[in-house]
Amino acid sequence: MQRIDFGRIVFGLGIAGLGVLSLFFGTFALQWQPVPASLPVWLGYVNGGLLLAGGIALLLPWRFAAISALALLVYLAFWVVVQAVNAVAHPLDVGASLPLFEDLALMCGAWIAYAASAEDGISFLTGSRGLMAARILFGAACLVFGVSHFLYADFTAQMVPAFLPFHLPLAYITGAGHFAAGQALISGVLSRLVAVCEAAMMSLFVVLVHIPMVVTPPPPDMAQLFWTMLCVACALSGSAWLLAASLNDRPWGLAHR
Repeated sequence: MQRIDFGRIVFGLGIAGLGVLSLFFGTFALQWQPVPASLPVWLGYVNGGLLLAGGIALLLPWRFAAISALALLVYLAFWVVVQAVNAVAHPLDVGASLPLFEDLALMCGAWIAYAASAEDGISFLTGSRGLMAARILFGAACLVFGVSHFLYADFTAQMVPAFLPFHLPLAYITGAGHFAAGQALISGVLSRLVAVCEAAMMSLFVVLVHIPMVVTPPPPDMAQLFWTMLCVACALSGSAWLLAASLNDRPWGLAHR
């Protein structure tokens, strides 16, 4: 329960941060750009207000968190569909697929938060099969994260903090970690242990990579991007901790789901 609460808080802060960015810049967060130019400007503010309200509601007692998590689940599922259309148009471009699988991992976080906080929720979402589906989908996202670290190793290495050695090897190691997590979550073997390791690794990305990028004032033309990356990384970390907490009843060793 404590890790559920921790994951819910971190996830909520990341989602609320995306809402603040949408309100500040008066448009949809970069995570969901580009959007059709024909959309009215006020939709960006509505989007920001909904994300901010939803993120804050996740920090409130369970009854409010359940409503917010369900609303965010529906909202993020919409963006998964939108991103899937773009990914299908570029089937061999992993970079074009990354937003889809980031949104998929975020959707799984909202899904697990709903299952954890709803006392009498929608059965196919809150039951054991629903949670298994969420874990498998999160695992699929981890596989793509891992592949992207290998395909874009030089770019990933540039994100490694300067004070750490072996930038390129770390890019490959973290990619292998994502890939191993995906396999474990899909197969159910060592899923609890690997889920905790995946959540810890994502949290380290937030602390070591993304927070320093915004603490040192970024160039004005990069500020929105850096803050968006921080909020998305925070929300992904929260999703991973929610996932890990949902496996609390599993043994740490070689046990299938």
